Amino acid sequence: MTEQPVPVRSSGVVETGTVMTTDVVEREVRAATRWHLRRPAVWRSFAGTWVLAFVLVALVQWVMPTARPAHPWLFGLAALVAAAGLVCLDAFVALPWRTRRMFRRLVSAQAPPGTPIHAAWSPDSWSIGTFAATYTIATSSVTRGTWVEDVLVIDTTTDKFYLVAGELLSPSAWMVVSDVLGDRLVDLDHPGRG
Repeated sequence: MTEQPVPVRSSGVVETGTVMTTDVVEREVRAATRWHLRRPAVWRSFAGTWVLAFVLVALVQWVMPTARPAHPWLFGLAALVAAAGLVCLDAFVALPWRTRRMFRRLVSAQAPPGTPIHAAWSPDSWSIGTFAATYTIATSSVTRGTWVEDVLVIDTTTDKFYLVAGELLSPSAWMVVSDVLGDRLVDLDHPGRG
């Protein structure tokens, strides 16, 4: 990854640029996965799905007497162990796998390896993009920045998020970002430092 020279406009805007590589794509996928799996909404949805599944199974057992086993306590214990195993398998294997797969598709579609990317950082707005599309974020709409896997994940009030490779954050750009975010900058790789 080669970082381009960092010109600073007279208006105080810091401009950076680089080219996406396979390594950067994989880092962004890992960062987005870690960020996403920390969100409470993900786990509320996960729990709601499993509670609904348990309620449906119990309803079927209650409605269909022929589905009741001869030894309900033994069946109940076996079902409980199997359900706990399935929930753990889903939570610790399937959900992270699906999340990585989703983000790999997203990142690869928006900026595949070889794509030049650029950013402009100012106290009022941040612009990130490729030659195909540029996204401008008003800093007043940024709710949090999460630094993970050498990637900045930017949360906004619009429920959108943006992944910014560390290569786009020169020391000058990092100063702008940290000044704007203040204590809303969370460092997952180095807890206690923000």
